[in-house]
Amino acid sequence: LAHARKEALAFWKDARKRCEKAGLAAGSKIADEAEALIAPDAPPKPSTTETPEARLWILLNGGDAFERARTMSRGATKFLLGAQEPQGYWNCAKHGGTSQFSPGVTGLAVLAVLTADGSELDDARREAATKAVDWLIGRQSKEGRFGYASDGSFVYSHAVATRAVAAWVAATGEREKAGPALEKAADYIAHLRNPDAAWRYGKQPGDNDTSVTYWMVAALQAVRELGMEVDAASFAGAHGWVKHATCEYFRAGYNGTGTGPARPPGKLEAFPADNSESLTAAACLIRHWCGERDTEAIRGHFGLVGKVLPTADPPDMYYWHLGAKAYAVVAGKIPTKWYEALVTSAGRCRAGDGSFDPDGPWGGAGGRIYSTAVTSLALMAPLEVSRSAGRTSASDFLKKGTAVVAVPISPEPRPTGIYVDEGMQLTADPTGTVQYCPGVPAAEPGGMKKDPPKRKRVTRKGKFGCLMGQIGRSGKPFVIRRKGPLKVKGCGQLYVFVNATETGAATGGFRLGLKVK
Repeated sequence: LAHARKEALAFWKDARKRCEKAGLAAGSKIADEAEALIAPDAPPKPSTTETPEARLWILLNGGDAFERARTMSRGATKFLLGAQEPQGYWNCAKHGGTSQFSPGVTGLAVLAVLTADGSELDDARREAATKAVDWLIGRQSKEGRFGYASDGSFVYSHAVATRAVAAWVAATGEREKAGPALEKAADYIAHLRNPDAAWRYGKQPGDNDTSVTYWMVAALQAVRELGMEVDAASFAGAHGWVKHATCEYFRAGYNGTGTGPARPPGKLEAFPADNSESLTAAACLIRHWCGERDTEAIRGHFGLVGKVLPTADPPDMYYWHLGAKAYAVVAGKIPTKWYEALVTSAGRCRAGDGSFDPDGPWGGAGGRIYSTAVTSLALMAPLEVSRSAGRTSASDFLKKGTAVVAVPISPEPRPTGIYVDEGMQLTADPTGTVQYCPGVPAAEPGGMKKDPPKRKRVTRKGKFGCLMGQIGRSGKPFVIRRKGPLKVKGCGQLYVFVNATETGAATGGFRLGLKVK
């Protein structure tokens, strides 16, 4: 413990110097708080999702601009909570938009309310998000559709609502309540896709576009991160489309190669396509979720996004959101210049009630709720950087050797801290033995040949006492075989447990070695 404390103090001493050199005054305050927590006589850590390490990461990625962004996000959240209808939804038409997009705008509002300023989910935000999710699920069609099927544009509402319900499950753990609705929604997304291609308006329309495809893939990815199975062919089809839509200069097109973003009729002159790389950012995210890592195309996408800074003259909140999310999720860092331009531009579009004026190209469709939600999400993108910073990615970490995880002897799935991607090939090497009860042989990782008397397994998929795994808190369990391949189905954190319901008197233990094949 003394050694660990010494190492931690050395880390924060170095962090303080780096922040002072960069002119980030808030870094010294964070270091002071961290050192106080490390001291031998330190009081218990406060109950918060925001550790000093996460705050330092945010500071280094967002700079002092993040505090300004956080203030604006708090105002946006207050506005959204006040604008919610008693039934639980947000009325798009009441705030300058079109009524048919209310389900989608409700989904965006849920995402913004859950994120807010990065603080722990409080009762007011939880209640608002839950009421909205209840409204969405209560109006889901038998075939799984969220939203009104008045025309083909319902695909946006369905995709955003699906992503919002998945985010709510991730935040609250209410899998039983929303799981069936998410399964139907994900299946419906696969049903809408053009065979061997991607999505556009309506069901299998024959043509594709990058904007609708982004939201569909984002929805499927959110469901997949819960450990639920989704259609793998949908990711392959989307990946093929963005490759086709990307020109030799790495700009992604709307419904063709390198054509740039779409604009509502009559608004192209006011919102020139050259002022936005929203679809290039969307293509970057799609490639990432389809398994690409640091490819020439991804680097080329960021090269274009980095050249087009957010601006309020004219504003494009859609680009702000996609660009910030691409930097946070794919690059793991938002360039200071780009983020400061975003925060400054958002400040110029902010109204007195904390909302953001719907002056962008899509403000007429989504209204003030849309512009407020997507701008708040863009401003809080550094939070996604800090979340991914705490992850141990199998593809990034394990390539350096073998990671060894101590397996808790528990029938409840426990997190390993290792996040894996769909289709990743891992080699597992579990070792050790566990004595579950006296008078019977100890179990190896593969389990016991025969169930001991009066003992039960958690699942019949494996032998009694064997080592089990699953992707996500609610994923389907699988047996982790000794020195065998482990093909990942799903995307998320690896959880492990033992296939025995009673482990209170168990002795010994398993250790799991993992390596990327």
